[in-house]
Amino acid sequence: MTLPLLPPLPPPVLALSEHPTLLEDIQYQLVGFFIVLLTLISIWLTLEVLGRLFRAAAARKAAAAEAAAADAAARPDPLEPQVVAAIAAAVDVVVRDPHRILSVTLAPDQPSSLPSVQQTAWSVEGRRQIYSSHKVR
Repeated sequence: MTLPLLPPLPPPVLALSEHPTLLEDIQYQLVGFFIVLLTLISIWLTLEVLGRLFRAAAARKAAAAEAAAADAAARPDPLEPQVVAAIAAAVDVVVRDPHRILSVTLAPDQPSSLPSVQQTAWSVEGRRQIYSSHKVR
């Protein structure tokens, strides 16, 4: 005993008769068109739902990364003790009077393509010394 998987469908849906009329041809083509259209719409809706899920997950990850970056930016990076000792020694050599170092902080990063004013001034001074040391013929 076999059970039918699908309920019986009208003949134009399953197959055309041997000599179909124009109306049967059009009906057969319209049924096929709507089946294809419904299939494409269901695929589109499935992909749209999956896309929204992935975008939501990416937004959650981005928000978590942004929060972690903000938290990391709020905390200063600890300097190594050797760096602090070198800074203290340099200050002691330069400043002869009694002094006390209260804090050591890192300077914000500068873009490497643009030299600072201090670097530009030193390079100009170096060029001036080189040019003044040569005799003009």
